[in-house]
Amino acid sequence: PRLPPALTPRSPATPAAEHAPREDYLVALLLRYPEAIAKANAWLRCDLAEFAGLAEMLGDDVEHLLSTTANRMLWQHWQQAGCPTLPSEAELGNAPPLWVQSLAPSLHDHLRYLAGLTVPGSREYLFMQEIEKGVIEIRKAQVRRWQERLGMQAHDQHADTADSAPVAPPDLTQTLTLLNHLLHYSARISTPQRTSTFFDLRDTLERGS
Repeated sequence: PRLPPALTPRSPATPAAEHAPREDYLVALLLRYPEAIAKANAWLRCDLAEFAGLAEMLGDDVEHLLSTTANRMLWQHWQQAGCPTLPSEAELGNAPPLWVQSLAPSLHDHLRYLAGLTVPGSREYLFMQEIEKGVIEIRKAQVRRWQERLGMQAHDQHADTADSAPVAPPDLTQTLTLLNHLLHYSARISTPQRTSTFFDLRDTLERGS
């Protein structure tokens, strides 16, 4: 089904006063390891094709996963700059590159905060596992926000038509269909994942059976 006109294909925004530490950590990881973006987008696309309408609603890339204004704006600016290497905290303070100099002061402060977060080093081979875990957990939170939003919309649509229509109107049917797809998609992504970074014990057990 197509999205109801009132809904936009983006993660519902997190209130400005609400912090998103897991999202900040994911953005910090991807700024540090931009070669992992393609893999992150692939994880986001996984299973979406089975649920009509969800790709349009949830998005299939990192940008649509982000819920805070600061992370969205910083991500877009960084992408437009060509995904350059993230400068160190010292470089940001002393000799920031041109793409950083063009940031609004609030985004510059946010970038310095992200640059200061401790993330796994490239030799530790843990950063891909951390990115995968972050993508999946943030997607789950995104799905929960959409379930809440669509649930409220379905309630309002039902209240508006309960006394006047013998059958559910198309808009309500469409909303309920999307809610059903979200329910099944949520169950799918909540199943413990076979990590693509390390060996999975389940694979070993299956080979031995």
